[in-house]
Amino acid sequence: MNTAFIHQPHDKLFKLAMKQLIVARDFFEAHLPADILKQVDLSTLQLEKATFVDDKFKETEADLVYSVDLLDNAKAYLYLLCENQSDVDNHMPFRLSGYTLQVMQDHLKKHPNEYLPVVFPLVIYTGKKLWTAPMDIFPLFGEQAALARSLHFQPYTLIDLHRMTDDELMQHDFSGLVEYVLKYRQTQEIEKLFKDTFSWLDRATKKNLQEGILLGKYVVFYITKTNEHADVETFNRLAEEHLASTTLRSEMMTLAEQFIEEGRNQAKAQAQAEVRALAEQFIEEGRNQAKTEAKAQTMALAEQFKQEGIQKGEATILNTLLTGRFGSLEPLYLKKLETASPDQLLTWVKKFLQAQSLHDVFED
Repeated sequence: MNTAFIHQPHDKLFKLAMKQLIVARDFFEAHLPADILKQVDLSTLQLEKATFVDDKFKETEADLVYSVDLLDNAKAYLYLLCENQSDVDNHMPFRLSGYTLQVMQDHLKKHPNEYLPVVFPLVIYTGKKLWTAPMDIFPLFGEQAALARSLHFQPYTLIDLHRMTDDELMQHDFSGLVEYVLKYRQTQEIEKLFKDTFSWLDRATKKNLQEGILLGKYVVFYITKTNEHADVETFNRLAEEHLASTTLRSEMMTLAEQFIEEGRNQAKAQAQAEVRALAEQFIEEGRNQAKTEAKAQTMALAEQFKQEGIQKGEATILNTLLTGRFGSLEPLYLKKLETASPDQLLTWVKKFLQAQSLHDVFED
């Protein structure tokens, strides 16, 4: 398969033609399902400046996004994907769902206080093989298709800890403790939180000593790091009083000593963090300065290029810029440089300043 063709005839025809709104309206009138067509006002069709194709598919796919008003004036989107690979992609529904979600996310960035927009995807397939890929995502789950259909785009399960009683949490010796300390992480009744935690850990270690001790380390560390009312003295006293397991008590007391040492080093760590932040700021400022200097040099070359007024010299300067940034140019791009007008060359220089690839410079 010729991997360069997508940036030439097929991609050109698709993008240039479908950017003409008269062509796009005619296309959607022909291909939108009748029930959808009745709900959109194609006279409001607008091309959006966005593309969402995954990088590894950019050689075989191209996409366009259109906004359109629904009859109730809500905004919707038509996502059009041109599929130019010769083989049928069975995972198309999965990729397409990712693209449509990105369209929604892009809309929310621009209109954070609005509802999610409806996105209707369409795929143009140019291959000769019969298209056998599923038309929706659920067959891709295989034998679990029915389960997936019952779960996806259905209400999710919410565990609202503050709506659950402590008795409900206590039904589970391990996960219940995690939920309990999350629920009361900001409580001012720190003694009660420690007492309940130690009692809980005693129950857990009776079922599994090592797992209970490990869980205890995680939980106590979390409490002492997130609750401003927690202190090591209270911790030690209550551990001595309420932990029945001697092994667990020993582990927790060792943990308390660790907290004391961490407290001693806190000021030092904070100072080190401030020094690192200043160093990173200095490095970033240096990078920005280098970028500014590089841009200034490029602009100076561009001005030189503009003033020379000789086509050959202009092409040579641009060739130097492009080769220095992207490496040796392919014959196709060299030919373009040789035959371009001075105005076209100047346009490419301006695009070069923001370009990430040769394609960004030469393609519309």
